[in-house]
Amino acid sequence: MNFNFSTKLDITDKAFTIANLAERNSAPCILCSESGRILGNDMITERCPRCRGTGNIFNINNTFWAVDKENLIIDTIRATLMVNRNDEVFNSPSEEYYFAGYHYARTETEVFKSLEEAQAECDKRNSKGA
Repeated sequence: MNFNFSTKLDITDKAFTIANLAERNSAPCILCSESGRILGNDMITERCPRCRGTGNIFNINNTFWAVDKENLIIDTIRATLMVNRNDEVFNSPSEEYYFAGYHYARTETEVFKSLEEAQAECDKRNSKGA
């Protein structure tokens, strides 16, 4: 069984990635007075259940799409092809791109050949509120 298909980018191509990022802020935990510990009724000190022992409460205010990394070199492409028992392809191949020096992958919808293409996709997704 042979399958031929092309990928959006090739190995050794330079790429620009986008990511859904979040603005975070923190406020001091008033339950434990920023210590991360509380004294229970049984007089045993335990981790604060509100801040989970950090002493701060973290909030995500806003999420947005932005160009994440620039000029990454693709060193591996993982393509997944779904085939039924009749050897018929029943969905489009999906691609994941891995980059030299990084331990994460991005899908073909998050990888672009140019900064302009990546920024245009971010602008499009941000205008939709995606």
